[in-house]
Amino acid sequence: MNAKVWYLYNSGFAVRTAKHFLIFDYCKQRPLGEGLESGVINPLELKEFDVIVFASHNHADHYRRDIHRWEETIPKLRFVLSDDIPAARGALMIGPGEKMQQHDFTVETLTSNDEGVAFVVEVDGLCIYHAGDLNWWHWEGEPDDYNDGMAESYKSQIALLGDRQIDLAFVAVAPRLGTQ
Repeated sequence: MNAKVWYLYNSGFAVRTAKHFLIFDYCKQRPLGEGLESGVINPLELKEFDVIVFASHNHADHYRRDIHRWEETIPKLRFVLSDDIPAARGALMIGPGEKMQQHDFTVETLTSNDEGVAFVVEVDGLCIYHAGDLNWWHWEGEPDDYNDGMAESYKSQIALLGDRQIDLAFVAVAPRLGTQ
């Protein structure tokens, strides 16, 4: 159950497991360097891996259309996309509250309280949670009923995880949310 993790900017992460290379919400537009250590996906570095790319929703800071060009370089490349993203050829599309079983991984989704989905992925003996934009959003200046509604919708989705053992969790942490 070993894994190596790279931060890819914003809500983007890469995870190398025993048999797979997972990429979540990749959006890096202007790299400051090259390669994974700089938070940049170089498809040439991944051509030997079984790669699965996840995109939680259609916002530009979570999904880039040009990731589909990686198919030219990475022979074992699959996409799991939230169903609010325009369907791409060969992509597995998944909506909120759904479960999808593949021969080598399982993905379930929670409903985001912003856009799209959060992912729960079971692969190579690991359970990985990627929140996308599901969060306990509390925005300064918003009415209390709005912030209370965000809290309740978040808690109701997280409760669906039950007693599940999560090995890796990726959640949004934004300083602009303030002190709440």
